[in-house]
Amino acid sequence: MTPYRMVAGLILLLVGALLYTLNHDYSFIVLVAGIAIVASSFAGSQSRIRRRVNRITSSGIIEAGIQRIKSGKMRIGEAEFSSVMQKLEDILANQSVMPEFGLDSVYLSFAKYSDAENASAEITSRGIRNDVMQEKGSWKVRILF
Repeated sequence: MTPYRMVAGLILLLVGALLYTLNHDYSFIVLVAGIAIVASSFAGSQSRIRRRVNRITSSGIIEAGIQRIKSGKMRIGEAEFSSVMQKLEDILANQSVMPEFGLDSVYLSFAKYSDAENASAEITSRGIRNDVMQEKGSWKVRILF
């Protein structure tokens, strides 16, 4: 629940009720707007929505990698791939582009070197081998299996 929306909606409802008692032409529009704003204050929280989107994004990336393994385009065991990628779900969810899949590695893209270094340090702290490499206009973190 968002308290600012709730307060604004209640104020609009009060103003709409006042306008209605005064037989004003726009009272119905103000009442409907107040009801809409109050109803929107009960919408889901941003953090819960973000977690759900992150989970969907990371599971989609993992599923794409598993499909490549099944088709023979990657030489990694499915169980090993899934376990490593599960450890990196939060990093995968923050990717702006789909990671690239190599024969035995996954490449995560970053716009700045500092972002790539921070991600590499986080991945290393989770016990996963990786390295940072520069491409034409971006930086890649290669996850090694």
